[in-house]
Amino acid sequence: MIVTLTPNPAVDVTYRVGALEVGGSHPVGAVREQAGGKGVNTAAVLTTMGQDCVAVCPVGADDADRFAADLDARGVRHRLLRLPGRTRRSVTVVDDAGEATVLNEPGLPWGRGERDIVVEVVAQSLWRMGSHDQRQRA
Repeated sequence: MIVTLTPNPAVDVTYRVGALEVGGSHPVGAVREQAGGKGVNTAAVLTTMGQDCVAVCPVGADDADRFAADLDARGVRHRLLRLPGRTRRSVTVVDDAGEATVLNEPGLPWGRGERDIVVEVVAQSLWRMGSHDQRQRA
């Protein structure tokens, strides 16, 4: 099993617009939202490749259910630590020419208590991985 840790996950929001002009008003053609962040995205790719993987990350409690539902729908196993507040957004605006602009919000602040919980969750996941490997070898 592979364990990925994303200390600063995001709700990735992508807007599709026509020609993007600075200072202009742009009707949105399509919007897509999904759970993201480097470790989350890595876990999603590894999962599609058939690897046994679990994504571990702290998320804002306001977004945790939707974040979990998206990962479940994509078949990505996960362990989420719910923190007060909202998970940051990473907003991408893509125009018809394929040009993209990305806006990244700052992440949730988390203190030593949350850091210790994340370390414990990762350690538990790795321990389970080791126990699973030992059972497979027996």
